[in-house]
Amino acid sequence: MINIFENYSKKSVGQTSLFVSFDYDPKVVEIIKQAENAIYDQNTRTWELPLNKLSYLIDNLTSIDDINLDLIPEDAEKEVLDLTIDYKVKPFDHQLEGIKWLINHESGLLLDVPGLGKTAQVIYAAEELKKQKGIKHCLIICGINTLKNNWKREIQLFSDLDCVIIGEKINSKGNITYTSVKERAEQLYQPISEFFVIVNVETLRDSTVVDAIKDSKNDFDMIVVDEIHKLKGATTSQQSKNLLKLVKVGKYHYGLTGTLLVNSPLDAYIPLKFIRKERANFTNFKKFYCNINFVFGHQNIVGYKNVDLLKDEISEFSLRRDKSLLNLPEKIIVPEFLDMPSSQLEFYENLQKGIVEEADRVNIKNTSLLGLITRLREATSCPSVLSSKNITNVKIERACELVDEITSNGEKVVIFSVFKEPLYKLKEILGNKSLLCTGDQTEQELSDNINLFQNDAKYNVMLCTSSKMGTGITLTAASYEIHLDTSWTYAEFEQCCDRCHRIGTEKTVIIYDLIARKTIDERVYELINTKKEISDYIIDNKFNESEELRYLLGL
Repeated sequence: MINIFENYSKKSVGQTSLFVSFDYDPKVVEIIKQAENAIYDQNTRTWELPLNKLSYLIDNLTSIDDINLDLIPEDAEKEVLDLTIDYKVKPFDHQLEGIKWLINHESGLLLDVPGLGKTAQVIYAAEELKKQKGIKHCLIICGINTLKNNWKREIQLFSDLDCVIIGEKINSKGNITYTSVKERAEQLYQPISEFFVIVNVETLRDSTVVDAIKDSKNDFDMIVVDEIHKLKGATTSQQSKNLLKLVKVGKYHYGLTGTLLVNSPLDAYIPLKFIRKERANFTNFKKFYCNINFVFGHQNIVGYKNVDLLKDEISEFSLRRDKSLLNLPEKIIVPEFLDMPSSQLEFYENLQKGIVEEADRVNIKNTSLLGLITRLREATSCPSVLSSKNITNVKIERACELVDEITSNGEKVVIFSVFKEPLYKLKEILGNKSLLCTGDQTEQELSDNINLFQNDAKYNVMLCTSSKMGTGITLTAASYEIHLDTSWTYAEFEQCCDRCHRIGTEKTVIIYDLIARKTIDERVYELINTKKEISDYIIDNKFNESEELRYLLGL
């Protein structure tokens, strides 16, 4: 008799696996070994296989012996919670649907595209669970540090419940400052009166903070990770490892993002693990979903497999809607191809020649090539970063022309760049009507600048780095965007576009994407628009796809 039973996974992917036990028979062993990703447990003398191998096992083992099949029955009908609270701000219909979905799933991923108001849905879901299930605290972990104050603003807008940002304090001058990590851990140990508790994910790099959350006197019954796609690098990122130490803390776990798979299917590992829907370790997860070859002892991912199974798994534990639900005004992306003036083009070409010569002298997998690519991109956006010569900058000139045209018609505009230097150059030119939002500004300054841009007619230009302001921020006061350079990934570009095109948008949003002809700009633009699945490797310094790297450098 061959026994096949379904149980919670131990080492295989997914929430449950197939376990096979039998009296030793070499024929049975050979058939199981031929099933990819079969794992043998010497202690229990059973084989563990992914659920998708069931038909394979039955088809190939029935001719050898009888099979006893025992699968987990469907869940019994469970309580369905309805919406009961009076909302401070009336939600949209799709948000009501999202709130109800959240409170009826103890864990899950809210994957609505940017702009549908995931924050409001979570705030109201937390209120519902407080009223109906008596949860004591909702812990918000911000995947991007800038979002702490955004969450605070949104909670104050949508809820009468109080909130606290861990570590935030007001100094003698009335400015917001932040305590040390050690002091934040001590604060988490102490009783907290506020219902919503907000921290940034970088804080989780320190294990004392994680221990404080786990051992705190406060009951963090609900934990939400905003922009959970930022927590990747399962084997290298300390904050990702520490987040997974919180898997057993609290009853309700939710991850929020509009761009779950930024780089590859592996991006889903941490989110699925956090919501307790993936039990395999990262090595087995990677083995199951990636085609890997070994070159001189190094693993190279050469493709992906079983992606339909991953799609089904994500779909089962997530809710995703798009902007068609909102009937928003149109979003128009206008790629503008610019001819660089002779001085800038000559500078770029001379720089490119030097880089190509250097590329010929180094290993194509050497991560320093990312720096070389970056120099070429800087040469198209702000050559003054690389040279003291007075080199005309076509993108700065075109951005200023567009700003004059847009603001003269009473409109506001957001300008994005991968680099901060061209933004400072524009700040010098545009003066007091512009606001800077880069990594150089404090959290207080960023929050103040967002409020000024949204509410004060005096300020009509926002200058933003895509890494700092491209996610989670609402800038609907503007109906125009200018991108000085194409973002490293399509997901990042899309996120930036949706800062203006979201709930609250009243006009058509026009987005100008400035691209310098005959430069690396054109190659980056082409790659992220036609080969999105491979272009993102650049941001992680992964140079396995040498053909794409050579294409970027024009080799």
